[in-house]
Amino acid sequence: MTGSGADAPVSVESVSVADFVIYPLARVHPHVHRRPGIRYVVVSLTTSRSDREARDRFGLELNGEEAPFASRQPVPWEASTTDVAFAASKDTTHDSSRLSFDGETLGALPADVIDRLNAPPVFEVGEPTVSPDEVADGATAIATVEVDVRNVGDGEAATVGLDWGSGRWSADVPVVEGVGTGEGTATGTADALGTDALPSR
Repeated sequence: MTGSGADAPVSVESVSVADFVIYPLARVHPHVHRRPGIRYVVVSLTTSRSDREARDRFGLELNGEEAPFASRQPVPWEASTTDVAFAASKDTTHDSSRLSFDGETLGALPADVIDRLNAPPVFEVGEPTVSPDEVADGATAIATVEVDVRNVGDGEAATVGLDWGSGRWSADVPVVEGVGTGEGTATGTADALGTDALPSR
């Protein structure tokens, strides 16, 4: 989807739905932002404008009403796109949508995004823990990140992802047919200096 305002072309690269937004606390530390009863629509834009200006000029309507911005906005570490997060109530069924830039319609949310917004996989994801929590200046260490994922219903696989600036790691935790509610831990290891990341064995 591409639109062109008077002086700032913009294109929508991707759209996703999440139960939380990762933003950099103090512009450095990844931090989780989430609110009860809220789901987030995250739109990745390519534009020549700054993040702030692009967000001010971009909009999302759900069921004919303007969707509010999330109170915390994701900042992409690699700065290749401008990511804009909107808040959507979990208690509302969303039937229609409109994406716009400078009031010009760019299109609607894809059908699979609307489906996921209305009926997402039912998972509870705990806060991540990291060990060790300190690395000496100039030293290299292996950091282990653990995230508890609880399956509380039917659905697709839950993808647990980590982004530490110069690298990313993710793992899928599938729903196993015929098995009731259960708990598991997804663990990944990454070089503390931010190089290659590999799932732990």
